[in-house]
Amino acid sequence: MLSVSKRSPENFKSDVLSMNEDTLTESLVDQIIHYLPSADELKRLDEQAQHIPLSEFHPAEKFAYMLGSIKNLTNRLKSFLFKLKFNETLAEVKKDIVSYTMACEELLTSKRFAQVIKLTLGIGNYMNAGSYNARAIGFEISFLPKLISTKTNDNKSTLLHFIAQTMEDKFTESMRFYEDLHHIDKAVRASPETIAKTLGYFRTSLRALELDLKTFKPHSSEDRFGEVMTSFKELAQEQYQLLDGMHKKMESTFLEIAKYFSFDPKQYSMEECINDLKQFKDQYVQALAQNQQHREIEEKNRRAKEAKEKAEKQRRERISHKIDLTKTDGMDQGLMEHLLNSLHTGSAFAQHKRKRTKAVTPQGLFVFFKFLLENKILK
Repeated sequence: MLSVSKRSPENFKSDVLSMNEDTLTESLVDQIIHYLPSADELKRLDEQAQHIPLSEFHPAEKFAYMLGSIKNLTNRLKSFLFKLKFNETLAEVKKDIVSYTMACEELLTSKRFAQVIKLTLGIGNYMNAGSYNARAIGFEISFLPKLISTKTNDNKSTLLHFIAQTMEDKFTESMRFYEDLHHIDKAVRASPETIAKTLGYFRTSLRALELDLKTFKPHSSEDRFGEVMTSFKELAQEQYQLLDGMHKKMESTFLEIAKYFSFDPKQYSMEECINDLKQFKDQYVQALAQNQQHREIEEKNRRAKEAKEKAEKQRRERISHKIDLTKTDGMDQGLMEHLLNSLHTGSAFAQHKRKRTKAVTPQGLFVFFKFLLENKILK
């Protein structure tokens, strides 16, 4: 640590006493606390210093001895670290509290989401008609992400796909309910447990700082701990009170959610609830997209089938078209049918000699091929 920081033990001691934030960064103070010798080891160094000049101390021993001479050093460093981390930690926990609070309020006020819940309950009761679960007045919120596990007989679709399609067909104004839940994606990245721990850390650190300031005695004229930390304590306590109020608001809003959806908040935590609803929202959006994709594929196949059937019909009509003898110039009906059949079967192009059954005149052939061209049988 000494070699990386390139600071002498004397400079380190001066920085600690003057609360120099330019050189004592958060990570550096954390390392000092972590690597600082124990109280017994510092006492032994102090005893050594009574008999050995400091110039003969190893740099690491000299560093530990000089810092160890500052009274209440560990508590001082912990309070200083608390100050260095405070603003960043405060901003982070505020963001998480706001995300959770807003996510809960959006769930409470979204009429479109309520329509999805209502439809799901109705479909569930229809499916359970005649069973013990028929005519239910509600269901567990944790059931929503499990809708996708109920599949059709061919395993090509699920109950969630049916609900999404029904919302699109019957409740178009509510089908995009997920647009009402803007903060649920942010809330799921936070943790109510972490928020509570951070508030506990703030509370404990402020109490320890208050106690340290009551018993504080300057080490020397350059010791600014009392001045700097007294000013910080006043600001930190004000921010903590505000944060604590925000946290209580978050918890009360979740209790409203628990009452609204009728579940026990002690059995079904805030984090579990938000995670389940986030998962359901994502599954629903995916089901809508898959339904649209399925419709596009079906439409494409339908058009291809119609085009194929139309082409086949036209081909059969060209091949099997019968010539109206009243529009020919006296061609023999039997001869005409014979020629058409020969073209259809390919026997007209056979290489071997056949015995003609009927004679064909040049005029007859001219009329025959003219007919084929006019009726688009021959191109």
